[in-house]
Amino acid sequence: MLGPDAYLSFDLDQPEFVSGLRFRFSLVDPSGMLPAVKVRWQTDSRRELGLYTCPYGSTTGDEVVLVVYIDDWISRVVFIPNDRVSSFRMSIIELLPENDQSGPITKSPPRRD
Repeated sequence: MLGPDAYLSFDLDQPEFVSGLRFRFSLVDPSGMLPAVKVRWQTDSRRELGLYTCPYGSTTGDEVVLVVYIDDWISRVVFIPNDRVSSFRMSIIELLPENDQSGPITKSPPRRD
């Protein structure tokens, strides 16, 4: 069980251009409510953290895949599973590179000179 302020934070060794992030996870809210998952990320082009909020569509803890489209250089990712006490399991986190055929089609990354 995780408290209402639980999160996972990942800092990359160096900024990397990604078309998106893919998460595979399961989540159970003991009260039976649908959790709201949040993903935040730090980019080179914006000072504030980007934010994507997604309702988790299961009350039974089914494993789901969530893809967040970014198309930018990122240096940090924060995954917030719920705003209430919950049981949470992350099985995969993937950075989707620009040319990944299983991810989104993206623009070209800006040059980093």
